[in-house]
Amino acid sequence: MKSQISSIGIEKENDSHSNVLNNDDIELTMTAQSSTFSNAVIDTPEFKKDISMNKNEKNPNFQSSYFNKFNWLEYSISDDAVFCFPCRHFSLSSNFRGQTIGNAAYIDRGVKCWRNPLQSLTKHSRSENHLTSVERWNQYLAIQAKQNSIANLLKSSKVLEIENNRKHIYFLLKATLYLAKQGLAFRRNDESSLSKNKVDETKDSSKKEQLSFLIRFVDINFNIFEKALGYSHMKKSDATSLAQEIVKLIKENNLDINKCIAQCDDGASVMSGVYSGVQQKISEIVPHAVYIHCYAHRLNLCLVDCIQNVPLIVDFFDTIQNFYKYLMNSQTRYELFVEAQKNKNVKVIHLERLVDTRWYYWYTSLKKVRSRYTVIIEVLTFLTEHGDQTVRAIGLLKILSTFKFIMILEIMVSVLECIHCLSCELQNSNIILSKAMLLVKSSRNNILKLRCEESWLKFHQKATDIAICNGIKTQTHSEHEKRKQTLNKHLNDYFVLTTLGRARCKEKDVSSIKVELLYQVIDRIVAQLDERFSKNEQVFDIFNVFDYTNADFLNAECVAVNKFLDDYRGFQINSLSLPSEFSSIKATLELEMSQFKLELIFNIVLNLPFAFPETIKILFIMLTLPVTTASNERFFSSLKRKKNFLRTTIGDERLNDLMVLGVETEEAKQINLNDAVDDFAKMKDRRYPLY
Repeated sequence: MKSQISSIGIEKENDSHSNVLNNDDIELTMTAQSSTFSNAVIDTPEFKKDISMNKNEKNPNFQSSYFNKFNWLEYSISDDAVFCFPCRHFSLSSNFRGQTIGNAAYIDRGVKCWRNPLQSLTKHSRSENHLTSVERWNQYLAIQAKQNSIANLLKSSKVLEIENNRKHIYFLLKATLYLAKQGLAFRRNDESSLSKNKVDETKDSSKKEQLSFLIRFVDINFNIFEKALGYSHMKKSDATSLAQEIVKLIKENNLDINKCIAQCDDGASVMSGVYSGVQQKISEIVPHAVYIHCYAHRLNLCLVDCIQNVPLIVDFFDTIQNFYKYLMNSQTRYELFVEAQKNKNVKVIHLERLVDTRWYYWYTSLKKVRSRYTVIIEVLTFLTEHGDQTVRAIGLLKILSTFKFIMILEIMVSVLECIHCLSCELQNSNIILSKAMLLVKSSRNNILKLRCEESWLKFHQKATDIAICNGIKTQTHSEHEKRKQTLNKHLNDYFVLTTLGRARCKEKDVSSIKVELLYQVIDRIVAQLDERFSKNEQVFDIFNVFDYTNADFLNAECVAVNKFLDDYRGFQINSLSLPSEFSSIKATLELEMSQFKLELIFNIVLNLPFAFPETIKILFIMLTLPVTTASNERFFSSLKRKKNFLRTTIGDERLNDLMVLGVETEEAKQINLNDAVDDFAKMKDRRYPLY
């Protein structure tokens, strides 16, 4: 026993005293610990009568009346012995004269005094050690009863200090979590002359290459999730280093790499290389982890290749971008544009700049220019005579107020409109491969419908209406091409590279746009879609098995199923059960409705999981197959917000944690800050008590 009464605590343990009976017929054991007072300390033994004991049963010597005579008494049924409560818990020492240390009577071992129990118990109650223990017990009870005692005040002060300390850490963690989710700096922006914390417009001094890593997975209800695991600072960006880092990240997060279904990235050569790229090195470890080039990046490459090789379109978008910079980079010109819209009682809209990888902005920018074309012409007309850049306004007005510009605007709005939905849907993290391919095919068909004389006449009519409304000279689509401009005959002996003040396509009139722009763009886009989206066709074969329009619909013995089972044999899908399961699903679908959909199959197998276990495995793999890296791109694009000019020296580990908290805000909301305080307190011993 420890000498301090402040060391008393209570816990359950399996020892020789584990059956000590009190007056409530409850078995108690109490052990001493070197700690402060605990509220768990029992103030009194509160012994209850051992109603199971009487003179006619097993232990006729012990009588329940002993509890009334000696209020400190404890009785152990298993040992058939008695103990002393105050001596066990309030004794100054466990070393008594004539007794072995750790084997003291009434304390470490029970006493069997059944020949003359009253005499033995009375003798113990009069012993010096017992009387001292009882006195200390009574003092403890008095302290507990008296709230303003020194000991109690010290205890209350300690509890209050811990409570305040925990509040400090709690609100520090809360502030940290808020700043992390909002992407805000942890220190203020001090631009004073003495400050070492200044902001300027230079690039990030760290210039570190970062690898962002996300996982896609499906829960038991077929809900798709994409979650960020963090960043890794890459000192070397070769395929071997990247592959090793990916494997390391998987192991650090306790993930089984053999359960990897597929890998998806932006298609960079170091990632997509067939012979020495990252995808090949991952495939050597996990052969069934098929490589999928991000669909959003594929679409972007299709559009870039089409636009960059058509001079008419290049000039057109350069004009749109130059007009945006001219109008929006000046507050005076911007306010003039806003005021002109208000004067016409139309909704004020703001033009958008063109972003190379964000085709949504290309489409919406052209839509806004078309809807506010009249206002734009009026503003440019005013700025040709007023303002600080009248020459630039004259040049833009001359280009924008042509029938050719209006025709190209109408055509490009319609072309981008066909792929707008596809571009937006490919940003959806929950999209599955079959839906993505269906949308690609439908977008391709919509674009092909524009390649006809009827569509050309519609574009021409719309352009004519806009031109007439704004007083612009129109051209009929049947007009002959203007005579080709020739150079001065005195230049016949010279090789002329270019001419001053002439646009590259000035010699072309509106009738040439049909072939040189409309048909050419459509043909290029369709060819690019067919080429870039024809890859990984073997991955889509399994989706045909769940397509009711396909001949192999729910055919467990078709080639697509056999190949899928062979590719993912590591998932131990029982091929013998598939014919029965597919047959049952097909019969159930026939009862549901005449047209089968993949969602109906999901509902059936979810409601009957024990009936279709192998089908569920296949569906899990199908839904886990990635489509785009849009979530990864969003995660990566948030790096500039997190690692701003106030955080150029931030460590890699801290940056990774802040990035995950800032992107996975829903998960961050689930953090229990009280548990976080407990974890913080247990990390190491602190002079700042937290528990």
